[in-house]
Amino acid sequence: LLFVLIGCQANPVFETEKRIVRQEAVHSDNIAINRKGDTLYTANIDVNTVTIIDAKTRKKKAEISVGKEPRQLTLSPDEQFLYVSCMHDDRVDIISLKEKKVVDHIKTGIEPFGLVTSQDGKTLYVANYRSGTVSVVDLEKRKVRKEIRVGDRPRTVAIAADGKKLYVPHLLTNIDTPIQFEETV
Repeated sequence: LLFVLIGCQANPVFETEKRIVRQEAVHSDNIAINRKGDTLYTANIDVNTVTIIDAKTRKKKAEISVGKEPRQLTLSPDEQFLYVSCMHDDRVDIISLKEKKVVDHIKTGIEPFGLVTSQDGKTLYVANYRSGTVSVVDLEKRKVRKEIRVGDRPRTVAIAADGKKLYVPHLLTNIDTPIQFEETV
């Protein structure tokens, strides 16, 4: 596996807004659970949906249609939104968990796979499998701010607890080369 380390934005962008800042490391996957541990979210690649499940009763609370081939998902730090990579639409769908529906889409690089928000929830990092890039998305503007070239086949992503490093493993490589960026993103 090839790991790429990316320095992440440490300075707050929205000084006037009160936001929840996550303190733990997180990673993207095709299943997520909220902080309380009572709600599960699954990306259903075969039917292009996301399912919300009550973890205690094991009953489906909602099933939400999303773009083609939802691969992975991640919760915003305040758990108000769920971000879903839709691989064959080259986009991320944004689900409002209050409304239980897709409220917006963000175009990304080719075949987005793993994704995670910054610890303050202001930035979304998306590994684009076919592009070999990480899209850095401004979530207030809901637009890609920049693309960072990271090499072939980036898959999942993980962010350190302090929010200063993003780890991007690559599929089918046997190289473990950390790359440090001098600028923050």
